[in-house]
This record gives sequence, structure tokens and C-alpha cells, in this order.
Amino acid sequence: MTVMSKTHALKDNLSAVKARKVRSALAEQHPKIDQLLDKIDHIITQPITIAVMGEFSAGKSSFLNRLLGIDTLPVSVLPKTATLTRLVYGIEPCIEVEYYFNNKVT
Repeated sequence: MTVMSKTHALKDNLSAVKARKVRSALAEQHPKIDQLLDKIDHIITQPITIAVMGEFSAGKSSFLNRLLGIDTLPVSVLPKTATLTRLVYGIEPCIEVEYYFNNKVT
């Protein structure tokens, strides 16, 4: 199973490819454009972190499932994701569970 990091996926994004082409064509003639493209490259390669918090059974998992367009998180009237849940982009859908015990991942 191959999981691609979001950073790697964004580097291959069409917008990033276009930005690199523009950079190579204009870098020598327009140094300020090159500086702006440096900022754009930096921004698109940073991971995005969003915190969703609320009362039990307030619809947080339903909201995230709807936002992502897939049923990833379990939905129930009983708490199902009462622990820290982290979603990251990957090419293949997969679930990885990490448990921490005595500050070690098991």
C-alpha cells in the first residue's frame, strides 16, 4: 500500500507545475515575480490543519464526511470518535490506528 503525503501530491498539482513553468520563463526578467512564486510554492506545500470541536453527537463526523465527500468517519448517536482523530490525504484509501502508551506509539 502506497500512501502519498499531501505535500508531495500538491507539488504535482497542475497549478504548481504551471507556477514552475512561469518561474523559469520569467525569473531572469522579473525578480519580484520570482519572489512571489517562492511564497506560493511555500504556501501550497504546507499541510493544512483544521480543528473541529463540539458537543457529543453534534454532527462533527457527519460534517467532515460531507465535506470530504466520502463516509470515512463513523456516525452514531453514541460517541464514536471521542479521541483525537487525524485525517490526511493519500492516494489509496486506508485507515491507520496509532495507540500511545507511556509516550510510545504501539
